[in-house]
Amino acid sequence: MRVWLKVDCGYHRCGVDPEGALGLHAAARVARSGNLELAGILTPAGHAYHCQGREEITAVAREERDVMLTLADRLRRSGIAVPEVSVGSTPTMSVVDHLTGITEIRPFRGGADRSVDAEFVCGASHPRVEARRRVSLRLMQNPAL
Repeated sequence: MRVWLKVDCGYHRCGVDPEGALGLHAAARVARSGNLELAGILTPAGHAYHCQGREEITAVAREERDVMLTLADRLRRSGIAVPEVSVGSTPTMSVVDHLTGITEIRPFRGGADRSVDAEFVCGASHPRVEARRRVSLRLMQNPAL
């Protein structure tokens, strides 16, 4: 079974502390398990929804990315494979300046109003978000999805 390690990148609602021992310990236990496989690490930057303006959202996007890349490096230096590094919230993905080292983005909120997500994402200019724009527009055109 594939397992993702959820990381707290600043929202303080869920996930392991990226600087604490628990994340390293949990990832190591999964890696040593005969029944589990560490799929990667992921984080939701939910606190970006409370930002006021592009500059604040950009700061959260950078923190989200950098926290995850630092933790992935820490785990890898400890001998733990980290196949995927996943980030994303609709606001952060609409302004992120680069995603070097990130393997997956998730710009849509779970269960959120997809038209609101489409507005955030369609305002983005990052090339990696282009495919998500098309998906978002399809979702808006087909409410049954």
